Amino acid sequence: MEIMAARALNRFLEKISHAERKKMILSEELCNLMQDLAQTIPEVGDYETQVAISEALCRISVKKWRDEAAQRWFVKDRIAAAFKCITDEEFETDCRKFLNEMNESLGDKRKVYSYPCITAYLDMDEVTKPADEKLECFWIDFNLESFSISFFINDADEALWDAVSLEKELVHGFNVEGIDKYSYSTTVKWLHK
Repeated sequence: MEIMAARALNRFLEKISHAERKKMILSEELCNLMQDLAQTIPEVGDYETQVAISEALCRISVKKWRDEAAQRWFVKDRIAAAFKCITDEEFETDCRKFLNEMNESLGDKRKVYSYPCITAYLDMDEVTKPADEKLECFWIDFNLESFSISFFINDADEALWDAVSLEKELVHGFNVEGIDKYSYSTTVKWLHK
């Protein structure tokens, strides 16, 4: 599922009332669709698309039913548990934890590699992580399917995070240096248009 389709689905689901969602989840076709969407997440090689699909699953399911469904959607208990921990109030940080857990569990078969960074530079300019106290690290995502590097940065003018996605054609080179077992410094050199 491409990111535009997932975002369109989320715009549609955003307008549906809680009562309508309760009715919808009784549909066998919708349950099958949700199962298919959940199984698609590890196959998608783009972090932003994984987030959009996860958001659709959260939007379409009411919390009580979501906890139960997560056990069917995700075979591994720790991944199901991470999905259950996603809250509407902290969606971005909770979803990051879930997707990191899921992608890491795939080992060499994963299609998104995420690195926690202490510092990150875009050319010579240091970029900063979103101003969210619950976000412990600044994450850089290397997306194998979309051939892009993506990350979220602080947007001083907005309360929301600002997404940056650099397509393969724009990336001149990158360097990831291990600081310790759990953190990195990343430099991305990109071509200005």
